[in-house]
Amino acid sequence: MKKYFNKAIFYQGDGSILVPLLVTYISAFIINLLATSTYFSWYIRTQLYNHSNKENILTIPHIFLFGLYMVVIYVITVGVFKRKKWSTLLAGPFSRMDIRKREFLIISMSSLVYIIAFLYAILRGWSSESEILSYIGGFYELVLLDTLKLICIAVLIIGVLALLDSIFSNIYYLFGTIVFSFIYLVFLYINFGQSLSYYKNSYIYGLDYIINGTMEYIGYSSIGNPMTNFQVIMISMILLLVGIVLIFISKKLTNKMLLEDMNEGIIFNLPKKIARFMIITFPGMLLALVISEMIDSMYFMYSLGTYKLSIIRLGIIIVVSIISHFILKKITIKPKEIYRL
Repeated sequence: MKKYFNKAIFYQGDGSILVPLLVTYISAFIINLLATSTYFSWYIRTQLYNHSNKENILTIPHIFLFGLYMVVIYVITVGVFKRKKWSTLLAGPFSRMDIRKREFLIISMSSLVYIIAFLYAILRGWSSESEILSYIGGFYELVLLDTLKLICIAVLIIGVLALLDSIFSNIYYLFGTIVFSFIYLVFLYINFGQSLSYYKNSYIYGLDYIINGTMEYIGYSSIGNPMTNFQVIMISMILLLVGIVLIFISKKLTNKMLLEDMNEGIIFNLPKKIARFMIITFPGMLLALVISEMIDSMYFMYSLGTYKLSIIRLGIIIVVSIISHFILKKITIKPKEIYRL
């Protein structure tokens, strides 16, 4: 910490963001006080009469707000256009890793502020409702598990943001990719999700088992398989490990980044190929849903099963993707052609 603040990079890079950071930190305390108010004002009273209905302090809206908080911190810390900022800082006596360490430290400190705000909100709720909580078992265990989840989710978010920041040259590409990837995964699930899941003895297996476990982990009610505390701890450790791995990958990518490559939206070739693949296959996934439903209704009277529909959709996606590939190849203008104009 002392080594960081002794560097002039603090004054060049962080002097102008202190006020926005302070405002965001204050909002973290407000968010946590509001997010935990429902638990302490309403839920613990229902728990007195219904011990089987357990609910986490850390809920999906709470985690969503935490993710939004981390995104705001990222935007404040990193800025919109990376190339302009890095050009200024690299002109001084700073390396790429100096810039990356500065960003990592600020974002990590900001996530710690949010966790402290979460614990403060719980402490305040506990002090006002301690008498009722004394009749409810498992409260301290719940606080420990939710704090562990918040820490591991924070590390995962930091790892994801660090990795994406190493791949994209500005925030517009980064967040555009996040939104498009989410939509892509939703349609991918709609096309093939049912064929990758099944029920046995009233329990869910396959892809839906993973989705159900994820939803329950982040604070949603269980649908089928109940989650034990051991499973919560194991999932937290996996998220923690994934976050750490992503941070190390982003460090490796940072060492390979070149300032001239930041002229393009995507810096490295592999992410460019992945983005191209997603763009090419996305129209096929949209058409596959419509065409497969038409085939099932018009020719088979809705008698096609899940697996046959998935095979038909896969075939449609492949055909449409090949067509999309050639169309995209035709409309893509090469740099040499631009210079001739």
